[in-house]
Amino acid sequence: MLTSPQILIVAGTSVTTGFIPAQRVEVTGGITASSASTPQPPQIRTINLLSPTLDSRVSYKGPAHTYVNQNGNLITSQENEWPLEYQNGVAVGRHEPEPASQNFMSDSAFSSVSETQEGQNTVWIMSQSAGVTVSPSDDGSFFALSLEKPGWTRTGVFSEGTNTFIAADQDSGISTDWTSAIRTFSNGSVARIRWYIARSDSNSYFYGRCPDLPIGNYVASVWREEGDTNQFARAAQVELGTIPTSPIFNDATSQNTRNASTVIVTNPGGATGITIRYTDSTTRTILFSGAQSINLPLASQAWSARYISEISYTT
Repeated sequence: MLTSPQILIVAGTSVTTGFIPAQRVEVTGGITASSASTPQPPQIRTINLLSPTLDSRVSYKGPAHTYVNQNGNLITSQENEWPLEYQNGVAVGRHEPEPASQNFMSDSAFSSVSETQEGQNTVWIMSQSAGVTVSPSDDGSFFALSLEKPGWTRTGVFSEGTNTFIAADQDSGISTDWTSAIRTFSNGSVARIRWYIARSDSNSYFYGRCPDLPIGNYVASVWREEGDTNQFARAAQVELGTIPTSPIFNDATSQNTRNASTVIVTNPGGATGITIRYTDSTTRTILFSGAQSINLPLASQAWSARYISEISYTT
């Protein structure tokens, strides 16, 4: 209790004589006691995957893989690197960790090309009307094929074993930007197949040959772009499954594989889970359930269809 000296006036003279006694105040009406609020856990800083520098709470483990840089080139990363990717020069985030895969389509550099002739065993076959030229891409690995005549927008997968199209010959469209043409198919017998990456009709075509493709369900993909007078293609791929992964570079004789990748997000303390935000505006929440870290789910969409832009912690 605070007190202060008391001043009295005696015969006109002030005299200090003691302290003011405590005062009692009567209060009428009801009094409501305030309850203490429950303290809220501190907010944990969000992981921004648009930053060129990867957040220390995230780690990537995996093989070298293909990504798109700011100039729009297909670049090969370093091992255990999860680089920032771009679309039309704008940063979009990191692509989802990928499962293991194998590219059955040889010769990503289009080094083995010839016109259709009896006895030829080149990887890539073209009609006489194709007018094909090949030039290295800026990154030095995924070469660009150029067809003189635009409008060859059809794609298809043909089995030389059954002599039929096992992915129907159809118009897959094309854009003035690099876009992926994707076809799924089932191969019912071990046979050589043809992946028609550009086709106008039965007399105008360009396809690659996969020898002795095993029985199974497959997805074929190729990146294409339409110019003013030419049509371009690169990164042709044939792999098991239904979702195309990032391009795997093969030479004229190889069918290379790539191991699965893993992205690990650690709990800095106090978090119950994480919410993953994708560039297609969807989110996914995963709980730690007592663990100190979480592995991000493997890709469920085609490579480059969406990216992860941020990861926030739930508390």
